[in-house]
Amino acid sequence: MTIKRQNVGDIDFTLAVYRDGKKLQTGSGNWDLREYIAGFEIYESIQSATIEAMMIVSDAGGLIGAFTGTEKFELRIKGTVYDRTYWLRSYEINSRSRSSQNNEVYIVNLA
Repeated sequence: MTIKRQNVGDIDFTLAVYRDGKKLQTGSGNWDLREYIAGFEIYESIQSATIEAMMIVSDAGGLIGAFTGTEKFELRIKGTVYDRTYWLRSYEINSRSRSSQNNEVYIVNLA
């Protein structure tokens, strides 16, 4: 269901990660990773066979240690006009840097 917007471009989103067909969860059952996402961009090109995405992750919980490279990411976006779900796989993590004692920031490229 779409959302009512307050400002132009308002969206709501959820991000789940699946491995071997099962949604990854924390010990308390939390699966939504939106609190780790500082920003994302989705783009497509006539020169590419797939839709690609880039996510900026601010990781204070050691999330990067849980990735094996076999995960599928489910990005659900709720907008004002329509809702969309993207299924993507990561192919690269770059620009990794430590922003504080217990926080890393990196970019996950997905296709």
